[in-house]
Parts: sequence; structure tokens; C-alpha cells
Amino acid sequence: MLNLCIPVLRRYDLLGQCIRSALAGTMKPDKIWIINNGKQHHSVVDHALRGSERHEVVEPAINLGVAASWNWFIAHTSEGRIICNDDVLFA
Repeated sequence: MLNLCIPVLRRYDLLGQCIRSALAGTMKPDKIWIINNGKQHHSVVDHALRGSERHEVVEPAINLGVAASWNWFIAHTSEGRIICNDDVLFA
């Protein structure tokens, strides 16, 4: 199983581009994990996830930051991980 982690803080426009590029690639993630540090309404994240059926949105009580978000992801998923920022575009 291939898991993709994307922490996001208010850059939902970039998140959408990142997800679309990941889903257009030849190695598509089985599950996309969004660590929503920006406290935006869930519908904004859902809009960015349009086209992805397998996703999980984690909304921590506080902004974890990028490194702590990645650590959370590593602790809560099995192997087969891709860790990126919301501004990554996959080829």
C-alpha cells in the first residue's frame, strides 16, 4: 500500500494541484493523508481532494507544523510512504 502525506496550512490552492498531479502519475497513492493545520473548513479540503476516493483528513487541535505532521504520519501508517509539502507537483 502506498500512502501519501501532505501537511497543509492555508495553501489549499497548492494542495489541489499537488493531489491532482499525484493522481495523474503512474504510481498512484492508495491513500492520501491530509494533515490540515490551517483550521479551514473541511469543505475546502474536500474540494482539493475532488477525484480522490481514498483519503483521510486529520485536523489536529493545534498547528503541528511540517515536521511534527510528518512524524504523526510515520507513527500512524505502515510502510510505503511518500512525504511531501503542499507545493510539490509530481511528474
